[in-house]
Amino acid sequence: MTIAEYLEQKGREEGLQEGLQEGLKQGKREAFMEIARSMLVNGFESAIVIQLTRLSEEELAQIRH
Repeated sequence: MTIAEYLEQKGREEGLQEGLQEGLKQGKREAFMEIARSMLVNGFESAIVIQLTRLSEEELAQIRH
């Protein structure tokens, strides 16, 4: 394996790892958005939803619309 091939393979591996991490992060965010939506529908106050889900007020506003 040449140095160029090694570096290319290393770059691909790092890119894949970053993509997987970003995918997990997005999946968690979507799960928390669903939980927050359910909490709001069931009458939880926004402040409690924010505290428990760690979502922002802006994200809760997106859920309501």
